Amino acid sequence: MMQQHEVEEKDGNLILNTTEKQLEKTRRTRKCGFTTTSKDDPIIVVGGGISAATFMEHVRLNGCRTPITMITQENWPPYDRVLLSKKPSAEGKSIRLRSDAYYRENHINIITKTK
Repeated sequence: MMQQHEVEEKDGNLILNTTEKQLEKTRRTRKCGFTTTSKDDPIIVVGGGISAATFMEHVRLNGCRTPITMITQENWPPYDRVLLSKKPSAEGKSIRLRSDAYYRENHINIITKTK
């Protein structure tokens, strides 16, 4: 069932009344739909930014079974850099874009702290 929220108009703007907790209840990560990868050499993704994360997700969603390895000099897998700029005290591990389980389920190997 689709979540419903209270909406009001104020000074020509629409305002959605909700909380982060309510939004979290229906937030989903799309699944790649397969359980094994091919024996091909891996796709190597250099860098750990949002572009790299988006590329890996779309490769999987489009049916590519080739193993993927991401190499990043960051201490953590891709994280929300916009949120980090708004909350400088946050650590990358607390604002990660995807969980370790996501990378495992999608056969994505992450190598951190590597140039």
